[in-house]
Amino acid sequence: MCTATFWPTLDGYRVAMNRDEQRRRPVALPPVKHSSAAGTALHPTESGGGTWISLNDSGITFLLVNWYAILSKNDPDAPSRGVIIAGLRHSQSVETTRPDPQPGTRPFRLVGVFPETRSIREWRWDQRRLFTLDLPWEPQQWISSGRDEPGAQRYRSATFAHHRALPHAGSLSWLQALHASHDPEPGPYSHCVHRPDAVTVSYTEIEVAHGSATLRYQSSSPCQPGPWHEASVPRKSGVG
Repeated sequence: MCTATFWPTLDGYRVAMNRDEQRRRPVALPPVKHSSAAGTALHPTESGGGTWISLNDSGITFLLVNWYAILSKNDPDAPSRGVIIAGLRHSQSVETTRPDPQPGTRPFRLVGVFPETRSIREWRWDQRRLFTLDLPWEPQQWISSGRDEPGAQRYRSATFAHHRALPHAGSLSWLQALHASHDPEPGPYSHCVHRPDAVTVSYTEIEVAHGSATLRYQSSSPCQPGPWHEASVPRKSGVG
């Protein structure tokens, strides 16, 4: 259960993402750097080792939301969706990015943001096949909800439309306020989710500019004060 927002800027883009989870789920670990011969990636980590969002030194972001609109078997042994991004975090271009979900993986929507080509690609997995959508380089959101996905999309999209009309739309403070929003009321349909069984457990924001790529992580509901963690890498020259 998540809500992610994309906003382009003159020399890059910004992304914000709420992670909504069952209250009993273990707390994730703050973001750290993951380096290999291919480069460096930044992301928080679930207790099982996967992640729902990452940023690398090419300025590429990957984010994943569960796709509850597609019914799936409740298989406790299903492969974790969290490993999908971990296997892609060092990708360098949209052309070389190929998700490879294992059989039994529950439905998901994976989004890749590629600033060098100003491309946004969404991969959708329905447990039978993986297909792709190429999306415009413009403000947009991805929304999921295990309670009522169509209802969450309707209410949160209305809140997004309202906030887009504000004079500082797209700024970091605007993204933070949007993702801390309780419109229409604190509950399953607000950006910042509050339910008896589930809550927004963290907020992540990414800022990619000409020479830098930064990931900031708040390990609490965005409507509350909480510890912040920040990690940055120089963005590779010649990108964007």
